[in-house]
Amino acid sequence: MKSLFDSYPLGPLKLKNRIVMAPLTRSRAGEGETPRPLNVEYYQQRSSAGLIISEATQVSQRGQGYLWTPGIFTGEQVEGWREVVGAVHDAAGLVYLQMWHVGRISHTSLQPHGDAPISSTSEAAAEGRTFVIDESGKPAYVPPSKPRIASLDDLREVIGEYRRGAENAKGAGFDGAEIHGANGYLFDQFLNSAVNQRKDEFGNQNKENRARLLLQAFDAVAGVFGAERVGVRIAPFGKSNGMLPDENAEETFLYVAGEL
Repeated sequence: MKSLFDSYPLGPLKLKNRIVMAPLTRSRAGEGETPRPLNVEYYQQRSSAGLIISEATQVSQRGQGYLWTPGIFTGEQVEGWREVVGAVHDAAGLVYLQMWHVGRISHTSLQPHGDAPISSTSEAAAEGRTFVIDESGKPAYVPPSKPRIASLDDLREVIGEYRRGAENAKGAGFDGAEIHGANGYLFDQFLNSAVNQRKDEFGNQNKENRARLLLQAFDAVAGVFGAERVGVRIAPFGKSNGMLPDENAEETFLYVAGEL
């Protein structure tokens, strides 16, 4: 009988045990949303796990929804992550980068030029919270800003951001990637037919359209790492960040599972 501490083959990787550290948002990045020595120490301390999934890491400034969360879209961020990954590898650990775009769970103060966040809907997430500098100048949780429905050019840009993020992650030495498709963030906003207001090829009319953005992002990341090194986090029937009850959830997520 296998135990939790026995090795496990994960695609081309051999995990030293069956313990996987889940992603945990820490909001501890330094200036420019760049990992710093504190992050290096944090991950190296946890390198005894068979696999670490990093904290959620935005693929662009537009994908950020919380203060001090790290990115993977600038040279400085890549260098910061390279230090983290090197420390994990020095301790004989393995680490995947969790790639993130929050969609409408953001605030204009975090967006380029103070723009509205992009989403599959123009409705703000009633139950969501972002973490920003408030009007008194202090860090605080506040409601998300009203989003706008993303244009097709916006969505093509998102796919490009995931491809570049994967290239940057591979350049930093990560062993693979996990796409965050859960918890009411961008891809979940498209997957949920009660939230998705679109009527085009990314709209709510059928499961293929609702899943299209996530599957295209997967293809972009898999084109860099190889499909066997890419995972997807999903949350069927999840209620986080304003996700609404969705009568089409089962067919959507069964379709996603079959396509990945």
